[in-house]
Amino acid sequence: MKPSSEIKGDKMFLKKIWIFLVFLPLLSCGHLVKGNYRALSPAKPIGENLFSYEKQPLGAEEKLMKKGRNYEIFKITFPSYVKIGKNDKVIARYYKLKGNEPRPVVIIFPISGGGYQIERHTAELLNKHGYHAIILERKKDLFRIDNLSKIAGEEELEKELAYSKEVFRQTVIDGRRVIDWLETKSEIAAEKIGVSGVSRGGIFAGLLLIAEPRLKSGVIIAGGTDIAHTLAYSKEPGIKKVRNIIKKRFDLSDEQYREKAAKFVFGINAYDYQPPANPEKILMIHGLWDKMVPKHSAECLREALGNPDIVWLPAGHLFSILFTPYMDNLMIEYFTKNLKGNR
Repeated sequence: MKPSSEIKGDKMFLKKIWIFLVFLPLLSCGHLVKGNYRALSPAKPIGENLFSYEKQPLGAEEKLMKKGRNYEIFKITFPSYVKIGKNDKVIARYYKLKGNEPRPVVIIFPISGGGYQIERHTAELLNKHGYHAIILERKKDLFRIDNLSKIAGEEELEKELAYSKEVFRQTVIDGRRVIDWLETKSEIAAEKIGVSGVSRGGIFAGLLLIAEPRLKSGVIIAGGTDIAHTLAYSKEPGIKKVRNIIKKRFDLSDEQYREKAAKFVFGINAYDYQPPANPEKILMIHGLWDKMVPKHSAECLREALGNPDIVWLPAGHLFSILFTPYMDNLMIEYFTKNLKGNR
């Protein structure tokens, strides 16, 4: 039986879908801008690739959590390559279709909070259309709010920003090592691996596309890059709380905070690296009026990825959920073309 918090979350998710169906006649579909599939400017070279790692034995544990008619859900656990306090394990939910035929798989990065309703919906959708799916659990404490609220000087601030940067690094390397694990499974078509994510998950999906040549397709919803800009101007409650603490402590404007943050996030922006070789197999979806992952951040990510197709929705960040059926169809269309086709 699901915990009451998950049941309430599921009901809220279904309520939002019901609202979509009621107001569907009033909504228009998104505007597709086709990509020209090239970087507009050269990627900025850096001395070290922060997402590189040495392959090691995973020692993965697999525990069956649920059996469905056509699928099984396993909890997958193995040590993180990067150890940071509480974040010392990779924990994932693997939605495995029954049968031994090798099939494509999609890696799903989660949003910043909640009970994984969006991610479960995506995994079940992918299963329905013949894909395995694997959801990475989010890392704890991307920002350590308690520590930030007690910061007294520049040295402590630098330490906390360095910690958050290391969580970014860890999360992307965790995603790369999930691919290592997937390649050991006989039911996985290892040459047909994709990635998806929404919001915070979209940010990490974009970084994994940059870091990982084994990925053949990606669908990024409400994701972006230019992390310093997002930290300085996003209206997302957690980011805004961190910003207000630091601005008050050091008497900074938004732009001064952006400049300070920019010194510490170099190497975790998608545009710090060369774009992937297959931008024509990537789709971005973003709200025109998104204030949590600003339009600027989405445009920066699009350029960093080599200018893939993008669909602009007539919505902000949260109300993009009203377009869930439309976005589901786009996702399946792109993954079908790029993971199941002959391209």
